[in-house]
Amino acid sequence: MNEREVALAVEEWVNDVIPELVKSYPYVTAGKADLPDAMIDVQEKSIQRGKGDERFPWAELQQRSLKVFDIQISLMVDRGDVATPEEREKADEAGTVQLQEFGAALEEALLSQPTLGDRVQMASPYHSANYALPFVKYADGTRGRQMTMSMSVGELVDQED
Repeated sequence: MNEREVALAVEEWVNDVIPELVKSYPYVTAGKADLPDAMIDVQEKSIQRGKGDERFPWAELQQRSLKVFDIQISLMVDRGDVATPEEREKADEAGTVQLQEFGAALEEALLSQPTLGDRVQMASPYHSANYALPFVKYADGTRGRQMTMSMSVGELVDQED
C-alpha cells in the first residue's frame, strides 16, 4: 500500500466505526464543511527491520521488513453559534462527550479489528487519543471541539538483503 491507499482505508474504517460523521477527508484540510467530520493524515512512512517492533507484537516479523505508516486522525464536532454563557457551557459539554464517545468507539474497534476490517494488513493496538486542543477555529470561520488519535498501520515487505 502507499500513503494514499492507507489514508483511504483508514478513512473508510473511521466512517464505519463512527456513522454519525457527516464528512471525512483522507488528507489535511484548511477549511471545513459540515460537522462532525474526520481528517486522516499519514504523517510518516518508514521501512524498517520488523524484528522486535513493539508496535506489532503479535506479527511474525523475524527476518522480515516492515513498512509502517504513522497516522493521525482528527475529529471535530460543531460548537454551534452560542450566545449566552449557559448555551456555551452546554455546547462545550456536549462536544466533549461526543468526542469522548468517538474516541472510545475508535479504540474499541482498533483493539477488536487488527486489520481495520480487512482494509490493511495490520494495525497496531497501541495508540493515543489527545484532547489537548479543545477548541479550534479554521480560516473559513468554522469553530468546533477537536480531538486527535495517533495510530500505526503496518505491512510486511519482501526486501532483498
